[in-house]
Amino acid sequence: ESNLPFAVGERLNYDVSWLNLGLIGKVNLAIQRRGSLDDKTVFEMVGELATFGAARSIINLDDTFKSYADVNSLVPVKTETNIQEGQRRKHIIATYKDNSVRLDNGTHFDVQPGALDLISLFYTVRAAQLKVGFNQTFHFVDANHRPRAVTIKVVKQESISSALGPRDTLQLDITY
Repeated sequence: ESNLPFAVGERLNYDVSWLNLGLIGKVNLAIQRRGSLDDKTVFEMVGELATFGAARSIINLDDTFKSYADVNSLVPVKTETNIQEGQRRKHIIATYKDNSVRLDNGTHFDVQPGALDLISLFYTVRAAQLKVGFNQTFHFVDANHRPRAVTIKVVKQESISSALGPRDTLQLDITY
């Protein structure tokens, strides 16, 4: 756990822009606490997505995702999904166990070993030893509780300009 690039209390806030519309939304991610769940030590990870301004007339998002992920593997034990998209409202609790996922509505399906959810996927990629040449497929369950896979490849390192000065970055090619 001590070799992870994040710790309890970390909060990341991203502004989202699209085309020439400027800022259309925000994404906030946080490691809120560390605790126990089903005899496992877990991080409570939270992701919030929302649109604002004129973008709300096109797509009105106000979603929250919670992941209770094992501190060693970052594989979820339980997730909570709260989706508010226009008139659509959905609240689902999912339990991950023995390469399967069981939803609180009775749905049950198998997943690949080590399957993640959207929030634990983000933190798992952050925790990976990313360097040029890295190429790995991650299995996850999407916001609509469908098994998916994404391949992440680090293609190059480059320096970019930022408000705080130049930053070394990695370019990731993400194939869904």
